Amino acid sequence: MDKAIAALSGHCVLCGFGLVGRVVAAELAADGVDVVVVETDDKKSEEIESAGYFLVRGDATSDNVMMRVGLSRAKALVASMSNDPANVYVVLSARAMNPDLYIVSRASDNRHISKLKTAGANRVILPHMIGGQSIAQAIQRPLVESFLHRSNANDEVLLDEFLVSDNSPLVGKSLAEAALTKTHDVIILAIKNQESSILQKTRADTVVQAGDVLLVAGSKAHLQGLNEMM
Repeated sequence: MDKAIAALSGHCVLCGFGLVGRVVAAELAADGVDVVVVETDDKKSEEIESAGYFLVRGDATSDNVMMRVGLSRAKALVASMSNDPANVYVVLSARAMNPDLYIVSRASDNRHISKLKTAGANRVILPHMIGGQSIAQAIQRPLVESFLHRSNANDEVLLDEFLVSDNSPLVGKSLAEAALTKTHDVIILAIKNQESSILQKTRADTVVQAGDVLLVAGSKAHLQGLNEMM
């Protein structure tokens, strides 16, 4: 297993394979991302390996264990353990090992959000808050909730994001000139540029630049076709 992990690049390290971790692993794997799971529970080992994930048995708070997961070559780490202090320690260690790593951590208490961000987490997610918001949305805005939380298994309308590369044919074109609705049957909902952390509203005269992130709605097939332009 260590030899197989040593050959990985661009993978995601998942610390904790509980209820949240299982969903994270399944979603990443569905997108073609290699997942390395760090887990102490031997009972979960067979499930992890049978699902096709790479497994490192051990405590994620151990530096020796974290060195085995290939953090220097990974693109992301998810700290999904139910213990917030353990997540803080994992995030802190991972950030020290790889300053460029994208780190997402779960939290059980909003009082720990600032600690996790100070430790180096790019994003902190509170599963119970998201779950509660989804339930309220399902009551008040059922169409919105259904749209945002449907399965990716079929060819319905999905949301995705794309980073515009330097050599993309979209660079320097306005959205009107790109005419992506006509050429790819997708809709650009918002654009995040490099100068802003907030998604900007789109207009026909909005010019696409390298480094922009496009929030796009379309079918799975059409989104895959758009990806080739990025």
